[in-house]
Amino acid sequence: MDQTRRLDLNDCRKFHCEIGEKNWHCKEPVKLQRTWRPLLLLLMAYRGESTSKESMRDYQRDRWGMLDGETCVIELSGLAAPNAEEATDTSPYLTERIDVIRERIREHRPRLVVMYGIEHRPPFEQIAEAKIPREPAPFFCKEPTLIALAPHPVSLIKVGDKYVGNDYWIDLGKKLRDHPCHSR
Repeated sequence: MDQTRRLDLNDCRKFHCEIGEKNWHCKEPVKLQRTWRPLLLLLMAYRGESTSKESMRDYQRDRWGMLDGETCVIELSGLAAPNAEEATDTSPYLTERIDVIRERIREHRPRLVVMYGIEHRPPFEQIAEAKIPREPAPFFCKEPTLIALAPHPVSLIKVGDKYVGNDYWIDLGKKLRDHPCHSR
């Protein structure tokens, strides 16, 4: 491959190992990454597989965000924020980023796209080219892709007077798996 060509995506494991972040992919046992763990719960439930910590660790280490794999992990902004409370100004790049992500979805036609962070609803709806329904069923079918919008994985999720945590992600994965979009 021409090394001067800019990649839209990087291999998650290769990238983290190269920057010295060995916890997520490169050592045993891998640590479940805080933001990815709920998304892995959703994915494992969607696939009808075990949601055990060991199963999620194996998936994260061996398959999560790999260029030759089945999952793609794309940030709305490639610019890292210092922490969850401090946003990085992405406005100069947001329109281009939305266009690139939308085009990749059109091109690759994935079965499932999960976007997270309710506060990002407007740009996610631009990517989806549609209004995304709200809870309790924040997803819709845009053949052949099922598109979902979820809270940020590290946010506290409350239904009624109860915090639901892991149950939310597992239930959403099951709802997505059972959606008629995939029965056609």
